[in-house]
Amino acid sequence: MNEQDWKPEPPSPGDAAGRLLCLMCIGARAYFEGEMASAGTEAEKAEARTKAADLMAWLEREPIMPRFSAQERPPMGRPVGSWTERERVNGSWRVESAGVIAWSLGLLGMMPPYDKEFRPLDIMNVIPQTGEPTANFLKTAAYRSEDEVDEAREISEFWLWRSRTTQIQADRNKYTKPTPPEKYTEYVVSAARTGEANGWFIAIDNDFPAFGKPYAGLSPQEYRRATSIAQERLWGLNWVCGYERDWDEVPLNT
Repeated sequence: MNEQDWKPEPPSPGDAAGRLLCLMCIGARAYFEGEMASAGTEAEKAEARTKAADLMAWLEREPIMPRFSAQERPPMGRPVGSWTERERVNGSWRVESAGVIAWSLGLLGMMPPYDKEFRPLDIMNVIPQTGEPTANFLKTAAYRSEDEVDEAREISEFWLWRSRTTQIQADRNKYTKPTPPEKYTEYVVSAARTGEANGWFIAIDNDFPAFGKPYAGLSPQEYRRATSIAQERLWGLNWVCGYERDWDEVPLNT
């Protein structure tokens, strides 16, 4: 089969529901790791260990652990308190990938804009809680319409493209391109008009809107936040749309 004949094959709804549980468990583990890192007393550390132990026992019992990717299993299997700061941060951002999968399964009614994260509690309220059975949740999972999911994936790719355009414009020596710098401004204006015409947002100063301002005016902190949101959502939606079955190898091209 040549590349022109290739079509993405989405995972089954049950597999998507299982991946959703894995991602939320990673987010929960990151939260417990944060509690351990900030604990001021032994009692607080013991409480975080107990929560993590209950989570791990549930993952083994259901079983959910086999659904974790090759890169996810080792840190999930390590003792509580052993995660690095980078692992805690990365783990907490997995909630954004979980959010788009939950939305794709019709468990959430709306997707937040690209300058606002999913609320973990909103996702937790529509999935089994620690200790509860998961079989029926996995069995009854179903996707919302293919067109809706495809458009959501296109939008997430659109926003990550905007982030990377900013990166290229800011570091022309690292990202050497034959394209004149002023051309990128033209591309952004054209893309913003496309996004507005598609009903994806209302542009600000011919640019993508984020944090109440044009994207080009974001602070470094706002830029990092918007980038992480777009990247995590594209990761989840590319996987849901079948661009790669191995979670660790999902492409994030724009």
